[in-house]
Amino acid sequence: MKNLLKGKHGPLLIAEIGGNHEGDFEYAKRLCQLAIDTDVDLVKFQIYTGDTLVSRLESPTRNQHFKKFELSKEQHLELAKMVTDAGLMYTSSVWDLEAMKWIDPYIPIYKIGSGDLTAYPVLRETAALGKPMIISTGLSTEVEVLEAVSFIQNCNPIYKDPSMLAVLQCTSMYPINPGDAHLSVMQSFKEKTGLCVGYSDHTEGAKALYYAVAMGAEVLEFHFTDEREGKSFRDHKVSLMPNEVKELIQEIKLIQAYQGEGQKKPTQIELDNGHELSFRRAVYPNQDLKAGTILSAENLTVLRPNHGIDARHFDSLIGKRLLQDVQAHQKLEREMIDGWQSEANCPLCKSEVNNLVSVLKAKPEGETTYLPEGMAYYREIRHCAHCGVYFNAHNYDLFTEEFYSGEYNSAIEEGKLQARFERVINLPEGQSDNRLRVQRIIQYCELALPTALSSIRGLDVGSGTGVFPYELSKHIGQMNAVDPDGLSVKLMGNNLDIENIWHGSLKDVPAHEKFDLISFNKVLEHVQDPVQMLAQAKDYLKPGGAVYVELPFAEGIIKRGAQMERAEFFIEHYTTFPHDAFRYLLEEAGYQIQLQKDILEPSGKETIYGFAVIKE
Repeated sequence: MKNLLKGKHGPLLIAEIGGNHEGDFEYAKRLCQLAIDTDVDLVKFQIYTGDTLVSRLESPTRNQHFKKFELSKEQHLELAKMVTDAGLMYTSSVWDLEAMKWIDPYIPIYKIGSGDLTAYPVLRETAALGKPMIISTGLSTEVEVLEAVSFIQNCNPIYKDPSMLAVLQCTSMYPINPGDAHLSVMQSFKEKTGLCVGYSDHTEGAKALYYAVAMGAEVLEFHFTDEREGKSFRDHKVSLMPNEVKELIQEIKLIQAYQGEGQKKPTQIELDNGHELSFRRAVYPNQDLKAGTILSAENLTVLRPNHGIDARHFDSLIGKRLLQDVQAHQKLEREMIDGWQSEANCPLCKSEVNNLVSVLKAKPEGETTYLPEGMAYYREIRHCAHCGVYFNAHNYDLFTEEFYSGEYNSAIEEGKLQARFERVINLPEGQSDNRLRVQRIIQYCELALPTALSSIRGLDVGSGTGVFPYELSKHIGQMNAVDPDGLSVKLMGNNLDIENIWHGSLKDVPAHEKFDLISFNKVLEHVQDPVQMLAQAKDYLKPGGAVYVELPFAEGIIKRGAQMERAEFFIEHYTTFPHDAFRYLLEEAGYQIQLQKDILEPSGKETIYGFAVIKE
């Protein structure tokens, strides 16, 4: 599903001709062609009559003003055809609701002006059309904006999707001073609504638009004219001319170049010049040391270049024993040191560069016992400096595919899988993670998938006891499941009335099987190569299909000051995800994220989830 609120230059650019034609149709056509030639995304007008907009008794002067600026139905249609024939999008603020009947075929995106934010009949009629909407917020308080958004979403739930509704910061005066622009409001709108945000400009010049882009504006609306000099109508003064629009587009490209990617990582130019090694330090002996020496803060130092053991592992080396003689300033290798296994690669991005976050020398309360009797418990929680994921580093070769094929459920439940299934499906409403999970999946499917719920074919990967596919099967056409554990497959066969239950992993699902939705519900943190598994799912998706991914949320624990001994960081999890690592996972696997959120579930688990489609 194409997101019409994304522009070809980055932010969606709207050239607002509005009333700058002042009722002169030939001038309106000239402005329209000039706007088309600037390569904006949308060319915008306003459709009204004086009597359908302003009371001729209460405000006769304003009524006459708008009468003078009226264009006919035929003239508006000709302007709309000019824009669409040129391959651009046409839109208008439709202030005469009767006009919606004849202009709607030409409007892919509706614009609600600031003056109509509280005109709920206008919002209701527009929302009923189900097309993307952009609302300006001049004159409004934050409460009024949030109330208007809520009203629109109650009229039509499709507007909960950020690709369907944009909220623009605006100040309804012509012109305004820089201090009246309040661009920071955009961030507040983003935090409070989760919707697309932008800026509708009434300053003189284009600087406010430049800064708005740098501050995250996804939609830019600006008035447009051919010439400001000699014009008496106020809007011309705050309008951009064709050359200024072209300069704006070039400035946006420059801003985007400066902004770069949102994920912090070494740039190619840094790597090409070897600066990640030459500028950074590693651990070195500060004196000659004999085999058998116990390493300490007194006999170690950190020096450039970063050859051997990264300086971030300094504390991990303290107390370890050297296995061979070394000279002062000699590069240290991991095989020189007895019992040190901290130089672990990130299971997500394979980077060796990571930070030690926590050391656990005893099994946390609640964690299942996996280690053989008599084996010492030791693991480290590390934070990858490249992709941002948190991961467990230890020496125990436990959690292999064979483990999940036969021992995992037995270890956790001691064979009591049926009792667990029954207990979970009978949880009261509001206490079930699975029912809330199903609710958000159904909401997404209704908004975003091209297939009706009754026809959706779903696959759940790693279904365990089968509670989730059991709940989801009540709402979609066909549900399927796959799990490596024979006990789980047998349990699902007894309890679930679904299409197919395969024994194995995703690769064991027949290649001809295709699905509208593939879910990975708390699965990918258990596998050694989550990118590879998620990428494999693309072969099983129908055109327009989506994946649902849910993982333990690291930032939720850390922000609450909770301990790393929580279930989200238990030993059976290779990885625990903050937002940046979640994005990395989906993007590296070849997906485009449609929605990404974190929640605290009724069970108390901190969770991050998202929906994604195959990247175009």
